[in-house]
Amino acid sequence: MDRITDELTLVNSSSLTAIGDTSISFTDALGSATNFRLVVTQSGQQLFRGNDFLSSRIGLLDYDFYASNGGATANLADVRRINVELTIQTVGGYGSVPLRAEVFPRKFMYTNFR
Repeated sequence: MDRITDELTLVNSSSLTAIGDTSISFTDALGSATNFRLVVTQSGQQLFRGNDFLSSRIGLLDYDFYASNGGATANLADVRRINVELTIQTVGGYGSVPLRAEVFPRKFMYTNFR
């Protein structure tokens, strides 16, 4: 979760290239096109950053995108806040750890935000 939120905080307003419920694509701080995405396989769900494998113990990955007025948006140009929900399954199936974070990407102009 830290890696996702740290990188999305550094995203510029024009750097988002695609958004969805289980993936977000952007140009990172080094100028490389990348994404954080959930991949469903026969053995379960896996989290990737671009082609880099991050975890196979994913129970949930969900992104929600909000405009400056606090309403949900699917328009890249209107995104001002990103809600990230991530659930990690424990080793041995003893439960799960739900994580949630709100990310305010930098260089976005905030007016009338609620």
